[in-house]
Amino acid sequence: MAPALVLDASAAVRLIVGDPAAADLAALIREAPLVLAPELMLTEVANTLWKLQRAEPLVSLDPQQLLIDASDLVDRVEPDRLLQVEALALACHLDHPVYDCLYLAPGTQRSRHLAHRGSSPAAAGGAGAPLSAVTPPTPGAEAAVVPQPVRRRTSG
Repeated sequence: MAPALVLDASAAVRLIVGDPAAADLAALIREAPLVLAPELMLTEVANTLWKLQRAEPLVSLDPQQLLIDASDLVDRVEPDRLLQVEALALACHLDHPVYDCLYLAPGTQRSRHLAHRGSSPAAAGGAGAPLSAVTPPTPGAEAAVVPQPVRRRTSG
């Protein structure tokens, strides 16, 4: 059985705006038995949509609907308050920002992968950035980056 997936904001944005390079993300989501995201993901998606709208209006795309579409990509949104203790511990252990570790925290609680673009969830989304599925680290171990091809859920 495939592990559950924690979805990063940059990956969600690529899916909802119809980025042609997101086909591998859609496949990974389709295969995941459970797709999770911290609450922060939706805030980051909303902020990215605002930035896109300011810089270059989203032609024929409604930012409000795109935010709903991003929410529909996940089965369960994990409350940040329940992830903060683990995220802080990971941040201290990895010397990495807590914001990014909120995405890793659900994965340390169960066997999960993180789908994102780029070298870190915060830096994700750069043009041509490779897709990675990250197996979150256990204390004392390094994160394993495993290239893997994600499922766009339909509202139903």
